[in-house]
Amino acid sequence: MKLNFKLVIQSLAVYYSLNTLETKVLAQSVNVQKTNCDYLKSVYKELDIITNWNDNTNDCCNLKELLSIIYIYFIIQIIKSDLSNKNIKGKLSEDIGYLTELQSLKISNNQLYGNIPHNIGKLTNLQELILNNNDLSGEIPGSIGSLKSLQILNLGSNGLYNYIPDALGSLTNLNKLFLENNLFEGAVPTSLSYLKNLEQM
Repeated sequence: MKLNFKLVIQSLAVYYSLNTLETKVLAQSVNVQKTNCDYLKSVYKELDIITNWNDNTNDCCNLKELLSIIYIYFIIQIIKSDLSNKNIKGKLSEDIGYLTELQSLKISNNQLYGNIPHNIGKLTNLQELILNNNDLSGEIPGSIGSLKSLQILNLGSNGLYNYIPDALGSLTNLNKLFLENNLFEGAVPTSLSYLKNLEQM
């Protein structure tokens, strides 16, 4: 199905307009709510999303739940994300695991801190993971070994520590690996010898 971003923007606008009205006004606008609710239901049906949400009710109290479903649906469809040099400060959420269609994630030269989320391993379509020049700390999660499609991994210039995980040896499609300027201990794992396509390290 071809994504219709106009629909989701319109839907979000409808929900926002409802959500910002006073309760008293909403109580006097039952017909308007009904119209908006029906509109959101039509968007939901057009997207053909498979969920447990019950669209048989006339009660618009669950508009937030419906909008959440539609929003998450579109987020999950994201394929490429380049957020480099955007002055972003914060942590990477475990919710990143929902972006299952993501093929490229670039968030270099920002102010990310904290650990790389374990759920990064759920992004099995990922071909590029570029998080260099941030303030990430902790260990590289072993789940990263699940990213079998990964071709470029750049975690350089962070505060990552402990050992480089053996799991990196599972990334057999990897051709570029950058881990410099971190706080790793010990020797480079022998499992990296399995990376026959590696061109740069």
